[in-house]
Amino acid sequence: MTTEVNNPEINEELARLRTTLAELLQTKKNLQAKLETALSDLATAQADNATLQEEVKTAQQAAHDSIVGVPLRRMAAELSDLPELWLAEFQKRYSVEADKNGELTILSKDGKPAIGKDGKPVAFTAHALWAMLTGGPASYGKGDDAKLFATITRWHGPNGAGASGASSRGTAGFSTQEPQTKSKPENRLQLGLR
Repeated sequence: MTTEVNNPEINEELARLRTTLAELLQTKKNLQAKLETALSDLATAQADNATLQEEVKTAQQAAHDSIVGVPLRRMAAELSDLPELWLAEFQKRYSVEADKNGELTILSKDGKPAIGKDGKPVAFTAHALWAMLTGGPASYGKGDDAKLFATITRWHGPNGAGASGASSRGTAGFSTQEPQTKSKPENRLQLGLR
């Protein structure tokens, strides 16, 4: 319901105010539509960002596994007849990380490099790990952790030769392939003379 007044100036002013109000309402409507579009675009961007972050996390885990996980599992297979148990016990006490140069470093649970009896960081070699975990030749099996690792770890002398005859290798000597499982020798029945 519009009311007209006999005063033309007031009627003119009312018409101008109605036009301005209609324009403002249309601008508000347009801004609300733009806001809804922007919020929808933001939600899409956030979902895309979450997807990308998951992909980055997966790629980082794969890279970490190939650089650290595979060599660590190979070392466990070289050091123990029970590599899964050895690895589980090792990871309760230590972790292994690669430095900027790709060299593997043994870290204690507080994140600091594991220090050997010589006061130097323990190298990622079979002999160095054997000496650190079992107490080495002088303290072999003394202490709870050393007893446990002396039980599940094969002996590795200074040249790395262990009970299995495997050699000790630094990080560079380890491939990124999974350790091969040992197959049982075939039992063949031999008849006759050879």
